[in-house]
Amino acid sequence: MSGSNCFACGGSCTTCNQTATNCLSCPSNLVLSASKCISSCPDGTYNASGTCSSCSSICTTCTSSTVCASCSNPYFYTNNTCSLTCPSYAYPDSSSHVCTNCSGGCLTCSLNAYNCTSCSSSSVLFNNTCSNSCPSNYFNVSGSCQTCSSCTQCLSVSVCSVCQSGYYLYSGACYSTCPTVAPVPDLTLMICTQCGNTCSSCSTDASFCFSCNSGYLSLSGKCYISCPSGYEANYISNSCTAIKTVGMNYYPSSIAVGSILLLVGLSKLLHSVTDLIGNSLALVSLGCFASTSVLIFECLSDQTLPSRLLMTISVKQSTLVILSIAIVGASIFLGTIFIIYLCCRLKSDAGLVLWRERYRTNRYVLNICLFLSCLRVGFLRITYCQIFGRECFSCFVYAHGFFLKATNIFSIISIILCSVPTIGLTLLLITQNLGISQTQIYAIDCLALTSL
Repeated sequence: MSGSNCFACGGSCTTCNQTATNCLSCPSNLVLSASKCISSCPDGTYNASGTCSSCSSICTTCTSSTVCASCSNPYFYTNNTCSLTCPSYAYPDSSSHVCTNCSGGCLTCSLNAYNCTSCSSSSVLFNNTCSNSCPSNYFNVSGSCQTCSSCTQCLSVSVCSVCQSGYYLYSGACYSTCPTVAPVPDLTLMICTQCGNTCSSCSTDASFCFSCNSGYLSLSGKCYISCPSGYEANYISNSCTAIKTVGMNYYPSSIAVGSILLLVGLSKLLHSVTDLIGNSLALVSLGCFASTSVLIFECLSDQTLPSRLLMTISVKQSTLVILSIAIVGASIFLGTIFIIYLCCRLKSDAGLVLWRERYRTNRYVLNICLFLSCLRVGFLRITYCQIFGRECFSCFVYAHGFFLKATNIFSIISIILCSVPTIGLTLLLITQNLGISQTQIYAIDCLALTSL
């Protein structure tokens, strides 16, 4: 229309506006797209009652607003829609952006229709194809054909019967190097063999045994039911250890006490006032303490003691050491109580004060004897038993009867609490230690002195 004049529409328009080519509608055989009449809608649009409307953004082409005919990247066409992933029975074709169904009996596939990743229940997967059964030396494991590793023949996926070249067969498995439980390779049969009836692990030529089977003891690469001469069984390490025959310390405390008792005997010959019995008891009591202490240290250091004890009784080495320490502790505790009690009762005794102040040596000797008596009560007797008639060993107190009575009472208590348990402990060690050992010798040494 121009002014008051009307002009005919052009460009195949049925109706138009403003210009002859600005179509508002088209004939039935054409569709309206961008104010023009064309034969069909372009990609990305669809015919909506003669007018081209835009498809969804994920569709390249479509037939309606909800039905795609092809998809844009990265979507794939499947079942009239576009999706980022394909259903399990199809694989995504990246060139056409279409989900293509699997073929060749595949339940699922990847890359192409015939590259199977799983099969139906009636088939098995082998080399990415579906077959009715697995080939030789392959076995159905959850729908997939699997073979045993390093095998040329096998009974199951985990049990080999014949190994590949360079491998050894042992207990249904193939090894490039024989395992420790069967370290001996048979180069003819290509199998691994065990070390023997007595050996649990050995060298590759079975000439040297590293460890023995239960009930056997190892020594220099061989296994024995019982240790050969010169060796004793260590049941902690299940081995034979050499019996110590050199450097043995024989009865040191008894020898030391015996030597000193000879001096006491000489003192008796030279000085008749010497109390032979009192001096002997004092020295023996101190020897008991020394021998018990030596025995404790030996029990701590004797590495074969636990195995010898375990052969016959279930007493641990630590238990014996604790018992020994308890005995020594009881002796020291009792001696300390005795000396404190005695000092409190006799500190003002005029006779003791006079004797102690007479000579400086008297004070020194008395203090030393009081200290040693804290270790063993009976040692205090030496202060008044006049060895070699010396003044410093002739302690005098006016309360002599009380002094002797207290010493005897505490000595009896010491025998009950210390000596009797010591005798029991040493007898246990002597009877349970097989063969001659340093621990046994120290136990005999301690038993002899304690029994006196």
